[in-house]
Amino acid sequence: MIRRHAPLIVVAALIAACGGDEPQVESPATSSAALAEPPRTVQQEMLVEPVTLAPEEVPVPTTPTVRASGTLYTVQVASFQDAAMARAWRERLEKAGYPVWSMQAVVDGTIYHRLRVGAHPRLSETRSLGERIRRELKWPVWIAPVESGATIPAEVLDQTAQMVGGA
Repeated sequence: MIRRHAPLIVVAALIAACGGDEPQVESPATSSAALAEPPRTVQQEMLVEPVTLAPEEVPVPTTPTVRASGTLYTVQVASFQDAAMARAWRERLEKAGYPVWSMQAVVDGTIYHRLRVGAHPRLSETRSLGERIRRELKWPVWIAPVESGATIPAEVLDQTAQMVGGA
């Protein structure tokens, strides 16, 4: 009886060892889809094991930055646990002409890389930018306040003002 089922047991063991029961996620680097393919959402990320970055792995900003003061709003387009995935999507958005920036947030001990577009003091202008992104990229977006003291690349404020038609 065991001999008759041996090939099935071997195949099942091989599939389990290779992660055959895990969902396959396509990364931006291997994706054949255009920019319109939305990145994974926070809900999808929660299905992935948490990634803990050592302090030396955290990317250091290389462009001039400013600290947020006063009320600013931003369009958040994604949140990633994987820093490389966040960088890849950030680069794609930058190449598409969006004033994109990211910040880290720790939620229940897990580091998330929040990918954001623009920063503006007027909520109505930020909502308009969000609608533009939703329309052009077909991505779900949400408007978020910029946390007081957050570090934003200096050019993001200027690029956002130009994009929405003034300050």
